[in-house]
Order: sequence, then C-alpha cells, then structure tokens
Amino acid sequence: MSHWKLFYHFVWATKNRDPIITDNYDEMIKRSIRLNCQALAATIHAIETMPDHVHLVVSVPPAVSLAEFMNKIKGASS
Repeated sequence: MSHWKLFYHFVWATKNRDPIITDNYDEMIKRSIRLNCQALAATIHAIETMPDHVHLVVSVPPAVSLAEFMNKIKGASS
C-alpha cells in the first residue's frame, strides 16, 4: 500500500468579490464540497465560507490532478 501526504489550501472568490454567500447558502455550499471531495477520495481538513470567498484545506490523492479536482469542486459549489 502506498503512502501519501499532500495538503492544499484552496481559496476562490465570488464573481467581482460580491458578498453573496449568506448563512442561507453556507451549509449548502459546504455540503456540496463535502460530497464531491468524498467522491474524489479527498480528505477535508477544513472548510470555511466568507461572504465573498471560500477556503478549503484538503488532501488530494496523487491520482487526481489539481485542475480536475478544483474544476469539480468549484463547479458543484457554484
């Protein structure tokens, strides 16, 4: 069995940094991120939303490219 330990801190913002992430959307966004990370076998260490951006600290398996990972995570959370 192989062993890997890769940690990434991703941050992405809303369009024009508009403060549109309210409490109403917070849990929905986090749930979407959790489900997609689980599907990609990624380990979440932290998720936090702010009104105009999202932070995600995660371990991504080497078999998944970072571009593919972020495309799926951001696409699903929007």
